[in-house]
Amino acid sequence: SFSGNIPGDIFNCTLIEVLLLQSNRLVGSIPVEVANLKNATTISMSYNLLRGTIPLELGKLKKLELLHFHSNQVTGIAPEVTFLKKRLNSYISDCGDPSYKLPAPLMCDSCTMCCNSNYECQDSHPRMLSIRTLAISTVVSYLIITIIFYLANLKKLRKISFQILVDNRDPCTIYDDQSAYCFIHSRDSCAMILYALCMGLQIFVFLVYLRASIFEIKYTDWLFHYQCLNNSTECIVYKSANIYGWIPFFIITTLYLGQDFSKGMLQLRKGANLKDIELLFSGFLLYFTTLLALSTSYRYNMALATKNTDLITNVLILLFVNELDEKLVDLLHSIFPAWTDRILNQVKDKMAEKATNNTFPLSVVPVESNFSKRQRH
Repeated sequence: SFSGNIPGDIFNCTLIEVLLLQSNRLVGSIPVEVANLKNATTISMSYNLLRGTIPLELGKLKKLELLHFHSNQVTGIAPEVTFLKKRLNSYISDCGDPSYKLPAPLMCDSCTMCCNSNYECQDSHPRMLSIRTLAISTVVSYLIITIIFYLANLKKLRKISFQILVDNRDPCTIYDDQSAYCFIHSRDSCAMILYALCMGLQIFVFLVYLRASIFEIKYTDWLFHYQCLNNSTECIVYKSANIYGWIPFFIITTLYLGQDFSKGMLQLRKGANLKDIELLFSGFLLYFTTLLALSTSYRYNMALATKNTDLITNVLILLFVNELDEKLVDLLHSIFPAWTDRILNQVKDKMAEKATNNTFPLSVVPVESNFSKRQRH
């Protein structure tokens, strides 16, 4: 085990390709002369007591494959480094949270892995779409789908359209009277407010979980799944979640979210046909919240799930939030049954009116509220 400062003479040996100084008691700062090692492919100074900053001169080295500085007390802003063969463990430093052992935070945007003061490490650039990209993709896809539905129902194009794109559904069958989402089609201001509050609460909760799954924020829920050992340049992973957990995850999310997604698509299709702003808006919100629930469940599991059972547990907790609209109607019907039935009848009547305005003929079958059916039985 070596101790003291790093001897400067080492860096005069410009033919050095591999420099392993990890797991010692080296102190002081990292010499700027490290840039003299033009042929170096591997430099590891992890698990020491080094302070100061990582020299910017390291950016001049063009043959690097591994650069490790974790488990030190290095702070400041780490330099951008180009790697000959970039891998997950190519560039590791103490840029993770918590960082209570560092005198000041270390910023490293180009690091491939960040370690924290608990000797835990994680991929610093998880391969997931940003929240901004997801939001833009949702809006753009909504507009594209709406245009496709509109064109498919034009008389000139109706004969060549796929049957699934053509609108021939009764509007009374494209909403769920057990969900507060249908309140948007009522004529009651209180029902509309309850709709907005329920929708807003669901979106807010999903956004809280979505934000907690962002690796880059300070108080993230992201679990560190790697440990980079002091006697090796490799890192071991403690995450055992695999395809046998992800398959049930996608089956469960499809079963939970499938109805809302299909109702949203049917409302978009009907709204495009009738040029009905209300249906287009309600369809968009259903479409948006369904995709938000799916993306939140996926991202949060990517951040936290270490075992297959975690995948299923986390998704069930998050999908429970997606049922708040149904729980609200159940609560209202138990406290204000007459008012709730009146609102649901308003929705049914309004949808029946839309059926009479439909561009193409269809058979309108009276739809009885599920709550009325319950009372009758």
